[in-house]
Amino acid sequence: LSLENNIIPKTECLAKLWGADISAGADLVLETIRDDENGCRLKSLLPKSNILRSALSEYPPVLTLSIEGNLLPTIDFYNRTGYVHLDQEGRATSFLDDDEENNSDRLGTSVIRARYLATSLFNRLLPRWHYYKTQRPDSSEYTSLVDDPLCSIDTVGNNEANGDATSGGNNCQNEARASRPPLHLLAGASDAQFCAKCNFELESYEQYRQDEAGKLKFNWQFAEWVKTGRPMD
Repeated sequence: LSLENNIIPKTECLAKLWGADISAGADLVLETIRDDENGCRLKSLLPKSNILRSALSEYPPVLTLSIEGNLLPTIDFYNRTGYVHLDQEGRATSFLDDDEENNSDRLGTSVIRARYLATSLFNRLLPRWHYYKTQRPDSSEYTSLVDDPLCSIDTVGNNEANGDATSGGNNCQNEARASRPPLHLLAGASDAQFCAKCNFELESYEQYRQDEAGKLKFNWQFAEWVKTGRPMD
């Protein structure tokens, strides 16, 4: 891998996602919040470089992923579905904070873990997301808070946004969280674990994925082609 053409651009992309400013002269300090042994909330300062180093060391192969083909589409998915909120430059402004598996990292701050960025968008994330929506009628009520039409099965030719994922205040954010599966199940669990925890039938999910994965991939890539001109594979 080329340091200049591969490693550095990927590191800069991940640094934005994880809240670490690695530019020259940047203030490499991040305020984090954690609980002490008595359950009291404590604020502390951590070097941002430590967060970047720790996140990368958890899953170094993330640096071998393609920025255009893997990292950016997967980060975009997490942003559209509300697991992270990004500004226009790709910097994280907030993270979903109700996922125990994703919050219990040793730095006391929630991030989209590196291994979740390596999860297959087309073979795992999109099929599980949409199957969850079809099986949980109560989750559809707040879909517009976190979903982007570009993620949907029936969106070819429809690029009208459903709404800002960050709007609506704390009540809307809490309602939106209830409408999606925990991140560690969506991205990190096996199919059997995902279905067992969500009370889904494994065979039903596997059939859904076989039937719909191709459509989901096409619609996602078509919408990206319309939006960015990125070639479809």
